[in-house]
Amino acid sequence: MVDVIRFVCFLVFSVVISALAVKAQRPTGDCQAQPQSQFIGDRSSCTFTRLVDRDPRRIPSEIPTVSCRCPDSLCSLQGDFRCREVTETFPVVYKRGLLPRYRSGTVNVTVACVCAVNRSIRAAGANYRIADAGKRGDKYQLLKELRHGWAAGQPLA
Repeated sequence: MVDVIRFVCFLVFSVVISALAVKAQRPTGDCQAQPQSQFIGDRSSCTFTRLVDRDPRRIPSEIPTVSCRCPDSLCSLQGDFRCREVTETFPVVYKRGLLPRYRSGTVNVTVACVCAVNRSIRAAGANYRIADAGKRGDKYQLLKELRHGWAAGQPLA
């Protein structure tokens, strides 16, 4: 009987240690797709959570939205594909006080989380390389101006 108890204790200990080792190997933030999940956000290459943006003073008062669980994380084995949030601007109306007066406005809403490569443009003066447009508008604008000058045959500085 003592041997059976020892065996059961050993078995339980082994299962617990194995489960902790598997859990430690998972990336943080639930970034990895879970094919067996019933929720589409868990099975996506860029996992996401569905949310509802609520504002009782706004019409519509509820707007469905999503949130990327791991924005900017790598999502492909080829290239620099990363999880990106796709946003849209929606027109809304806000109630003003108790009187039936309204004010129009807009709301930026994240509508999707996609696996995409960084936006790039042809580097100025080159035929084979590209330049990352990145998130900085001033860098993108400068490269855009250089590209337009190059296309028009103007000398580049």
